[in-house]
Amino acid sequence: MSLARRIGAVVLSCAAIAVFFLLAPRTPHTPTLPEPASHGGDIGTAQSAFSTNNDSAQYIYGQIYASGVATKDMLTILAQQADEAATQRIAIERAALQREASEPGPDQRIPAELVLLLLCVALFAATTPRTASHQAAPAPYRPDGAILPG
Repeated sequence: MSLARRIGAVVLSCAAIAVFFLLAPRTPHTPTLPEPASHGGDIGTAQSAFSTNNDSAQYIYGQIYASGVATKDMLTILAQQADEAATQRIAIERAALQREASEPGPDQRIPAELVLLLLCVALFAATTPRTASHQAAPAPYRPDGAILPG
């Protein structure tokens, strides 16, 4: 076996191994989503503060003030919930985009290995010794041993 054929076989073998491992499909990464926060305690605190302030208010202006404070507290809780819902929606959309991006496509190793196989055949064909075309073919002969004119 010629030196060029041996070197080519080693290079193509290394390339086949590299292709097999480097073009392997990646496993998709599943991101974790944030847990929704519970605002039950905040709502209970705002309602109990409203009840306490409303009961202790002796005049209508005190009750209006207590209602305003309770409304502000409830609106603050609603704003926090809306902010968390928007954050979760964004996180879900990002997770969906990451999942789409990380889904493995078709396995690219098979076409790459076929290209390497084609290169092997080309190397084999290029390094095969050729017979000279100017050499004369043996003269045809008859079964009785006589040589036929060419």
